[in-house]
Amino acid sequence: MRLKGRIVVSFMVVMIIPLILINVAFFTIIKTRFSLIDTAGDEYNISIITSISNPIGYINKLIEEDYKELRAYLKNGQEHLDDSEYLDKFSQKIDNKYSYIYIIKGKQLIYGKNMELYDKIEYELYDYAIGSDESMGYFENNGFNVMVRHVGTLTDGSNLFFVTNISELETESKLAWGQLTASFVLIMLLTGLTLSYWLYTSVAKPIDSLRKSAKDIIKGDFNTEIKRHKRDEIGELADDFNNVREHINELLEDNISKKQNMKEMVVNISHDLKTPLTVIKGYVEGLREGVANTPEKQNKYLSIIYSKAVEMNSLIDALSAYAKLDMDGISYNFMELDINEHLTEGLDEIKTDLEMNNFEIYFHPCIEERVSVIADAAQFKRVINNLISNSKKYAAKDRKGRIDIRVGLMSEFVRVSVEDNGIGIPKEAQVKVFERLYRVDESRNSKIGGSGLGLAIVKKIIEDHGGRVWAESNRGQGTKIVMLLRNADFISVREVEELRRQKGKINA
Repeated sequence: MRLKGRIVVSFMVVMIIPLILINVAFFTIIKTRFSLIDTAGDEYNISIITSISNPIGYINKLIEEDYKELRAYLKNGQEHLDDSEYLDKFSQKIDNKYSYIYIIKGKQLIYGKNMELYDKIEYELYDYAIGSDESMGYFENNGFNVMVRHVGTLTDGSNLFFVTNISELETESKLAWGQLTASFVLIMLLTGLTLSYWLYTSVAKPIDSLRKSAKDIIKGDFNTEIKRHKRDEIGELADDFNNVREHINELLEDNISKKQNMKEMVVNISHDLKTPLTVIKGYVEGLREGVANTPEKQNKYLSIIYSKAVEMNSLIDALSAYAKLDMDGISYNFMELDINEHLTEGLDEIKTDLEMNNFEIYFHPCIEERVSVIADAAQFKRVINNLISNSKKYAAKDRKGRIDIRVGLMSEFVRVSVEDNGIGIPKEAQVKVFERLYRVDESRNSKIGGSGLGLAIVKKIIEDHGGRVWAESNRGQGTKIVMLLRNADFISVREVEELRRQKGKINA
């Protein structure tokens, strides 16, 4: 249940439930305390409140018919008043109405049931017997109240009295009021406790759980999941809290992983820089000490020094480029690019250099007249140059090098592959080759050289283009790097830029 619903239910519980229970308690107590109401008939049941608010007035209404019955028998014939069986039935009928009859002749009691009451009022009854006329009065003594009615005088000279014990009725009224008050307090207390417990388990307890989890996070514990108690706003907050906790945990783990990778990178780059520096230092010392004592040796030393300096410069350039890409330090200039035309122009620039290194390169354009992709021309050129550079480094020694570049359509993507006939990549290494500083040959002293960042840069650029890249290779038979770029017929420049922004937010 939503919090809004709980508020409504709480209002209903506080306002309606106690009202219903108090009414039930009221009528139950009245009917229990005033058993005479059951015998009063429907015409008096509607005045149930009067039984405790004005007990004397109410009892007068209840006994009116009984009193009239006695008066009628007194006037029309007194045979029933001489019949003890009738008197017993009549006494039993009015007993529930706190009323009794007494027949007295002189100072002698002829008939009466409640002797305890008679002993208290005996000496007063004679004052109410005024000839044969009807009379009524009240006997009051220290809180003891009795209503006495002189019904009349019988033929034998005895007097008939109709006595109602007001004190007994008032006592019941006071007890009823006390029970009603106690019931009201108990009902409100139980309602309050029930409502408090319900609100605690549904609101306060989940909030306490959130507070505890917040304290755990402050202490550095990001692994304890928060239980969702209810499907409400607090439950949704718990879900959001868990998502935040998991996200923070992932960020911390990623940060730790990045720190570890950074340490490894520093170590590896230091090693890769130290190797050519050591060579340069050795050959410079050879020049200074005169070891290279002929022009031929000096030229050889200088050539080696220059090649190692170029190697160091390439490594630093690759590291700088990857750092900028990794930190989104490079702003892409996406545009619609004719992939066939772009690759043709780029290959013309490097074809001569490849031929000088005993390499053949062939371009297989898409058979379509024009195939456009959404790409950054400069960054895609860097991708192609990195892949061709890798093919040169890992060329086989027993055959002439060959590179084939193919373009094909794949619905929403354009497939570009760069395939060589080099030494290939083992199956188990084909996924790892796109990791930064990874080399198939784990030895840092490999004669092949390279920074280990070329394919990592390729992967980063292609994914920033909203595409994919993977390797297909067989050991000793060459390697094919396959890239998927976004087809301009299915996506706009703005959409690719938005994809890159979203990717940046996820990786942030």
